[in-house]
Amino acid sequence: MPFLLLDAMRDYLTEALAGLLLFDPASRDRPERRRPPRVLIGELPPRNKDEEEGGYPFVLLRGLSGEDLQDAATCEVTIVCAVAAAERGEALEQEIQNLVAWVRRALLQTRTISGKGMLVPDHQGRLLTWEIFPEFAHPYVAAQIKGRWQMPGIMEVTND
Repeated sequence: MPFLLLDAMRDYLTEALAGLLLFDPASRDRPERRRPPRVLIGELPPRNKDEEEGGYPFVLLRGLSGEDLQDAATCEVTIVCAVAAAERGEALEQEIQNLVAWVRRALLQTRTISGKGMLVPDHQGRLLTWEIFPEFAHPYVAAQIKGRWQMPGIMEVTND
């Protein structure tokens, strides 16, 4: 079940990214203005009136496609990473590169998430692909990471 995989992935990445402190544009009351990224499933929650900056930094998990095979199922998971920086240029590039690297490292080091899914190569042998979106509204930048995950299949029910 893709949602069980995404749920386990959220828990795993939340823990794995806890030590990564990124710029938080909404934390004007804290001198360091840094926090770990929030890890979410599906979509961003609605903004509240106190979150004028949209909740950056974040990691968003989405199971966008998949297939059912004889003994297993696969799910193509897209992970959207987004950050903000106080200024353009090197600081912004460093923030997004750090977040993408931490997510990739966490997934490649474990490759199996709580028994819910296993990272498997695509038809070209790639475990993960990633790209940073070149055009994004300053002071924000986003990237996406894609991977194919194999999960236990749904067993056929017979009326014997």
